[in-house]
Amino acid sequence: RRMTVRLTRSFPLAWFCCLASCSGWAPCPHGQWLGVSALDPFSQRCPTPAGTLRMNGGGIGEGAETAKGFTEAKKPWQRLNLPVYSISSKSLIEGESRKTMNIATYVSTASLPREGQPPMYTVALFKTSLSYANVKESNRMLLQLLGEEHSKVVELLGKTSGRDKDKLGELTRVHGEAVLDLNGLPYLASSLAVCELNVAQWVDAGDHEIALCTVGATAAEKRGRVLYTDFLREGGIL
Repeated sequence: RRMTVRLTRSFPLAWFCCLASCSGWAPCPHGQWLGVSALDPFSQRCPTPAGTLRMNGGGIGEGAETAKGFTEAKKPWQRLNLPVYSISSKSLIEGESRKTMNIATYVSTASLPREGQPPMYTVALFKTSLSYANVKESNRMLLQLLGEEHSKVVELLGKTSGRDKDKLGELTRVHGEAVLDLNGLPYLASSLAVCELNVAQWVDAGDHEIALCTVGATAAEKRGRVLYTDFLREGGIL
């Protein structure tokens, strides 16, 4: 069945809001009213163009029949457009000083800055990666915020292992990236921002482990367009 509702002067706002509240509908910027499950809770944007929506069972969700141009609903974690970072780390195993970088998107501030102190960060690391092994040993890493120009190195940093390849050497030889040092850890000179993270606590998260970190030294802090996962999807990289 088709249902399109528009607010008119002959239909009082209070009645309309009551109808919306009781039926599980919410306002759309296009003037339509959509099932709450169709709204993106993260970006607060209506994911559909203005038009009529075809409803099944009074709501829109996975498996619901939709009008042309409306895509199937995704899981919350599939809908996010995330900033892309690189983690730099170094092994402390005796006789070994292997340094590597990876790609990380499961990164977030975890507290508000207070009294001049920077916020804490959480970083989720894949348990089988060299980066995880390095950080687990040392409880230290550098967090690098990447720009759109770094999309060219995402495959190297994110789809290969430092156990099999000298990533830092290839960054310089193949991609012409300058690599600098901050307190013994490497970072890309072209990074938009760099901060040293010291792990205060570990939390198990299945195939990842989450590091709750305090911020130490910082570097880089350049202007530029931040690299986001949507940019990588549009370029066919992700």
